[in-house]
Order: sequence, then C-alpha cells, then structure tokens
Amino acid sequence: MLPELTEATLAALGTDPLSANIILGGGVALKHYDDFRETQDIDAWWRQSHDPATLESVRSHIERVARERGYNVQHRQFGATDSLELTSAENNRKIFSFRISLRDTTLEDPLVSA
Repeated sequence: MLPELTEATLAALGTDPLSANIILGGGVALKHYDDFRETQDIDAWWRQSHDPATLESVRSHIERVARERGYNVQHRQFGATDSLELTSAENNRKIFSFRISLRDTTLEDPLVSA
C-alpha cells in the first residue's frame, strides 16, 4: 500500500496525457513487485527528453494536491533533476518529493503498467 500523498499524486497524474512523457522508477515502481521498503517519494525519468510542458503539468497537479492538504511546493533543480517538494507550512520541512531526472542510458524500453 502506498502512502496517501503518493496515491493522490499518482491519481492526479494518471488523468493527464502528458504523464506518458515520464517513467516511474525507484521504490514506488518496485512496490508493484515487492513491498521491500517504506517510501513515499516518487522518482521518475523523462521518457525521451526534458519536456517543459510536462514539467509544468506535473507541477500544477502537485500544487493542487499540496494546497488541498495545507502544504507548500518548492521546485529545486540539481544536475539533470527537477525536484518538486511538498513542504510543511509551519516549518518548511520536506514532507514529500517528486523527482524527474534525465536518463543518460536506457537498458530496455519501459513496460506499460496494467
């Protein structure tokens, strides 16, 4: 079972056709196969290249999820990664993050989830 913020974010993104431009990875993607560790952060990769329209759409969905729960959103960039982070309005502590990175090597084509 995924944490509520993760579920809400994925549900919001699941309604957006631009979400096809990103590939889920990390612990959240692996939960499909094995519940081996606790995580709520979402790691993803650009399907082909960094897409500003998709990033803005993801940001919009995450901002809505955050606003509904009283959180703020910060956007950080480091290297080839964009990190959208939900932070506490009280102390600015990070609660959740959605990171999208540019992948420099692809081993196999991604599989479409059911």
